[in-house]
Amino acid sequence: MLRYSQSHSRFIPAQHQALLALEYARNREVDSNVLLRGTSLFEADLLRCRTSIAPADYLQLLRNLDGV
Repeated sequence: MLRYSQSHSRFIPAQHQALLALEYARNREVDSNVLLRGTSLFEADLLRCRTSIAPADYLQLLRNLDGV
């Protein structure tokens, strides 16, 4: 049986891709507020263990990273 999730359902572990994107932005001296603009995320959320993020937030984070 397939399970479907909404684009705003939080199920992506933040400590993987999102945290790596934040680390990459920091290395390029990009302000985390610029990276997280348009998402429902805060930097403290990404740094917490066992935080999950929604696909829509992750895609916006990648768009923001692409624009810097």
